[in-house]
Amino acid sequence: MLRLIRQHAPITGEQLAEMVGVSRPTLRSDLALLVMLGLAEAKPKVGYFPGKRPYPDRRGVPDPADVRVDEVMGVPAVVRETASVNDAVVALFTQDVGSLTVVDETGDLAGVVSRKDLLKVLVGGPQGAQLPVSVVMTRRPHVVVARPEERPARRRAQDDPASDRRYAGRPAGFR
Repeated sequence: MLRLIRQHAPITGEQLAEMVGVSRPTLRSDLALLVMLGLAEAKPKVGYFPGKRPYPDRRGVPDPADVRVDEVMGVPAVVRETASVNDAVVALFTQDVGSLTVVDETGDLAGVVSRKDLLKVLVGGPQGAQLPVSVVMTRRPHVVVARPEERPARRRAQDDPASDRRYAGRPAGFR
């Protein structure tokens, strides 16, 4: 984003959002942080300019657009969809992760369950601990996955019809 601000100054939040492929409200907190750090300046009704503070030195740091999925993915923390919410909570803590990949009886991706999903059920009462994970997980149709050889930062969602594809198969990694 700093590069875009430097190249296109003055640039509005709307123009930045369009270039990045997200909505303006999505960028609002990021832009506010850049302004607070002095890396960018905002002028009402004009746009964003490079800030007075020098840009961070990125020598030796790879450009995120050049990073492949398989270079950053890890082994997924997996739970079966028939496991109880209680079993999923135990798995979250013992594997020290924030979410679990949920698989069906054949080991294929069924969905994802997060801490927040589990917390919502457990706040409702102790009986929620016995529910199967399949009741609280985000189901497969809502999970979009990148293949290990892809460089997702180079792809803009509206430019790539494949970005909305759904994936059926065994989970290979999770980050």
